Amino acid sequence: MSPTQHLRVERSAQGIVTVTFDSAGRKVNVFEPHLLEELASVVTDLERGPPPPLVLFRSGKPSGFLAGADLHWIASLASQHEAQAMLRVGQELFGRIEALPMPTVAVIHGSCLGGGLEFALACSARIARDDEVTRLGLPETQLGLIPGWGGTQRLPRLVGLPTAVEMICTGAPVTAREARRLGLVEALLAAEKFEDELAADVRTRLQPPPTLSSAASAPPVRKSGLLTTAGQWLRDRWVLGQSLRREWRRRHDNPARLAAVRAIAAGWRGGVARGLAAEREEFCRVLFDPLCREKLKQFFQPKR
Repeated sequence: MSPTQHLRVERSAQGIVTVTFDSAGRKVNVFEPHLLEELASVVTDLERGPPPPLVLFRSGKPSGFLAGADLHWIASLASQHEAQAMLRVGQELFGRIEALPMPTVAVIHGSCLGGGLEFALACSARIARDDEVTRLGLPETQLGLIPGWGGTQRLPRLVGLPTAVEMICTGAPVTAREARRLGLVEALLAAEKFEDELAADVRTRLQPPPTLSSAASAPPVRKSGLLTTAGQWLRDRWVLGQSLRREWRRRHDNPARLAAVRAIAAGWRGGVARGLAAEREEFCRVLFDPLCREKLKQFFQPKR
């Protein structure tokens, strides 16, 4: 692996690769150009080298996993062209992570927000520390923005359309336990035994898959029938319609919410590639909208 400033890359005796985010000179990990470049280099090494049995992504900061993209960087984008380029960098990189041939696990503690959660959604699994400070969410609409690195596409496919629309439109984060209930994370690790339980989880993931005979002896899995599938499709269509109408009426309060639902709808109706393109277009639209710009500006004002 190439040497990095903001990442630590280690390989265990079992071949497990651990990539630790540790943004130099910062109290929290945030995505900015240099960190993205280093991550892209690590991903290239993983794509080209012998595949490890497992890749863990975790944070070296006590404050949390990833706080998202650097908002100063986003606020400095001066044109649609610059914004589109920034969005493509993140979307394409996270797409490469999603396509890696080996299992990838985001090990989450503390804040996992915005671009940090979008990154975690690109991993094949997410596990979280079970405590009160661990929070997962996409708060972009509260800042007059929308998720721009695949969050509008991956979150609905993981937790379901109604839950994703609510999470993205409100911007409210969820606790680790709520994330587990929603299916956003697949396992919780006790805070007081975090490292021990992480090691046990890794050992479980390294075990070979069940043999055909043992799989055959397992109880059959009930598959959802056509009626259930049709019902879900009708429910999702209704949710999208209601959400689009609701956010259209509220567009003068926060245009970002309508933009987010439009991006979600584009992906639901036309597939992920079309959804990602819509996500870029809608992000750029609200980034330069005066009302949304004012919301972003308020974030930088001193808190009283």
